Amino acid sequence: MMALVKKILVMRTDTPQGVAALSIIPESDRDIFWQSKGLYLILDRIQDPGNLGTIIRTAAAADVKGIVLLQGTADPYSPKVLRASMGGIFYLPLLQETDLPQWHNVMKEQGLRLIAADPKGKTPYYGIDLRSPCAVIIGNESRGVEESLLRKADTRASIPLKGRLKTLNAAVAAAAFILENQRQCDANVVFPLRECDS
Repeated sequence: MMALVKKILVMRTDTPQGVAALSIIPESDRDIFWQSKGLYLILDRIQDPGNLGTIIRTAAAADVKGIVLLQGTADPYSPKVLRASMGGIFYLPLLQETDLPQWHNVMKEQGLRLIAADPKGKTPYYGIDLRSPCAVIIGNESRGVEESLLRKADTRASIPLKGRLKTLNAAVAAAAFILENQRQCDANVVFPLRECDS
């Protein structure tokens, strides 16, 4: 069943494309959301529409199976998110936490491992087997993954950085995990891996 859009979204840009469309927002089917095997994303309070749209675009391009939007995350159907997603939002199942408050239990029942992107994580993101069914939590732009979610995670994975800055934009961090999953699947990577000497 589809929910009819109840508001008109108007893009406020200096150079609009000159295109108009009327669309419906699909309701998430909670019963089949987790049934595809592969990589899922859990977005924890991603507030910047540009970041959210970029994450959706990258996920759709790399065959992520679905995204769960936790409370506090930007509206995925806002004009800025839609624009930044470059149409990716139409190819990817999205599930709002309000539609499935017990998402964590359902995810575990489906056999997915929970991986938290955490700058303090001991395991580098490329040292985790992302080919097996799993969900990666990407945290808020300034506060990271909420502590209660970190405790639920099976693994905390970091993105090693050698420069002076020790954090990345949320969309860039998500892309690192998403594209590493694709690389591992394409290259048939064997685990465990040995970390590179620094």
